[in-house]
Amino acid sequence: MAGKIKGNVASTPPKAKSGGFFKILLILLVTLILAGGAFVLGAYLNFIDLDKLADDWKVYDKPVIGRFFQKPQPFAPPVPDTEASALLPPVQPAPPSPSVMVPTDSRPPTVAEEAAEKSKKARQAEEAKRVSKLARLYTSMKPEEAVAILNQLDDGMVLAILNKMEEDQAAKILAAFDARRAARLTEAMLKAKPDI
Repeated sequence: MAGKIKGNVASTPPKAKSGGFFKILLILLVTLILAGGAFVLGAYLNFIDLDKLADDWKVYDKPVIGRFFQKPQPFAPPVPDTEASALLPPVQPAPPSPSVMVPTDSRPPTVAEEAAEKSKKARQAEEAKRVSKLARLYTSMKPEEAVAILNQLDDGMVLAILNKMEEDQAAKILAAFDARRAARLTEAMLKAKPDI
């Protein structure tokens, strides 16, 4: 009887590792998911600066992914309009009379003035975000559909939206406008009117 048991045990072949490849594949997949989640969490919590990474790698120049990143705009002070200043004669300030001296206001700005300035900048930043969002929305549309909507808006708003778009998409939309409005918008772009 003991010989019979040994024969049964010896006749069963050892198991081959058929699931080893799938285990390794599963471990790699889980590691990839965890790494991606860590990257997203780091970007969400501002541990990773996506704007700096995009600027370092020049992602905005790439053909497909570049449309999701804006090219950084160099800061340039506003240039005065030379045509308007050429038409006006130069104004020479009259020397102040010695008896009427107005004291200059050399006090530092108050807390209320600083708060008003901060709120003004915050409103401008929020409005710029809204215009950028609208520009992305109109970029995703067909030019004919976008023009049908943009025809209902005033020129200032249309200019702000067109200035935030990529040049090729803005050109397609501008070409879809009627000739008079396209000429008027182009003239306003050349005069470099400030955005809304």
